[in-house]
Amino acid sequence: MQINLFLDSVFASLIAGAMSYLYYADRINQLPLAMIGIAIGIALLPALSRKIKAGEMEQAIKLQNLALEVGLILVIPATLALTCLSLPIISTLFERGEFVHEQSILVAQALMFYSFGLPAYVLVKIMEPAFFSRGDTKTPMNIAIICLISNIVLNVIFFLNNFGFVGIILSSITSSYLNLTLLITKLIKKNHFYFEKDFARKFAFILIPSVIMALVLIFLREYFAGNDNANKALELMIMIGAGLTVYAVSSYFSGSLDILLESTKIKRRNAFKTK
Repeated sequence: MQINLFLDSVFASLIAGAMSYLYYADRINQLPLAMIGIAIGIALLPALSRKIKAGEMEQAIKLQNLALEVGLILVIPATLALTCLSLPIISTLFERGEFVHEQSILVAQALMFYSFGLPAYVLVKIMEPAFFSRGDTKTPMNIAIICLISNIVLNVIFFLNNFGFVGIILSSITSSYLNLTLLITKLIKKNHFYFEKDFARKFAFILIPSVIMALVLIFLREYFAGNDNANKALELMIMIGAGLTVYAVSSYFSGSLDILLESTKIKRRNAFKTK
């Protein structure tokens, strides 16, 4: 990922202003990636290793599915929230001095496109421990090299077709989804992973509250948009608070919060066994 970011910066240096737009947008996009994807991945690796070492392969796959579901519960609303509130977030955090509103619009556009790839970035961090826990570091590395090459090729194609800085982001997003697809395909072929039968139903229960939250955020964003003299920070806090509340209530009624409760119970049981 870091090499991809470096390559992206090389192409961005050829486009006026692109370096700054990508930098500011990526700073915001990295927050949910670190809090969700990297955090779950770090917690998942030792738990998976213990299951595999004990020969509990079915339990290991169930744990992987649970981690995937928890990741989706957190990353889907984060993605839609960043998409809906990209401009209020950027203008509130950065718009002052020489950072004018026109620049906020461009950085917000970059953030919005970056957020489209957030599910892939997070789920890759969740799927990779399935290889590492089995001592397989070669497969993820080979896949990463393939995705690195695809990112370079796509960057060249988008650059030659004048996509601007958006083309750089689209290249990274496409490579990330390719990375995720190849990781899952390899795991399934090796019988190290499968989607549980009720995965589609659970995904729908996760998606519906997220869409409801997004609709509320769009309504509030448009409602506050016409007020030029308002406190932007206060408005952003209201929108975030309303979004969190709507998502929590909707998740409760859809049943997706049960997945989080289940993960908490498993964590407590593992802690008890360790003791």
